[in-house]
Amino acid sequence: EYKPQFSFNNLITSFAIDPLRGFGILLETQLEDMLGNHRVVGGGLIATDLKSGDLFAEYAYLKYWMDFKIRVAHRSLYIREEGENNMIQRYALNRVMLGAAVPLRNWFRLEVIPVVEQTEVGSMQYSAVVGINPPEFASDSRIWQAGVKTRAVFDNTIERGFNILTGTRGALEL
Repeated sequence: EYKPQFSFNNLITSFAIDPLRGFGILLETQLEDMLGNHRVVGGGLIATDLKSGDLFAEYAYLKYWMDFKIRVAHRSLYIREEGENNMIQRYALNRVMLGAAVPLRNWFRLEVIPVVEQTEVGSMQYSAVVGINPPEFASDSRIWQAGVKTRAVFDNTIERGFNILTGTRGALEL
């Protein structure tokens, strides 16, 4: 009887410079079972201040003709401006995507991905939290959004050798 055994396919570590968050470390890894039916990808960007960053996890079920995928992502940004107001705010984006992909040919695939996301802005100033003369820009908000992404992927590349690919790749996303 087959029991799924996962193994690490890759581990990516690199440095990243984000215009808003500054210098950070990007980590990403992928696990896959022996037959390639299940794939788990996870990672994130961790800024050096440890207050901002990205985290994501994705699971793909690739056993049948139609591929299924779920992705959960969190992005946060901590902003502190020195000055007369000493603004301190935290922005967060939480996103959940469920997707299905259908290969119509061995070189053409259609994907449909419903997306639900929540954006949140919160003030972290003492005067705004306790309610003592809060500044105007310190109002908190939480907004829910939903939508659908569609993607058409064209890929007729052929591997001629180690890291030698010939062909064309392209994606059109709406």
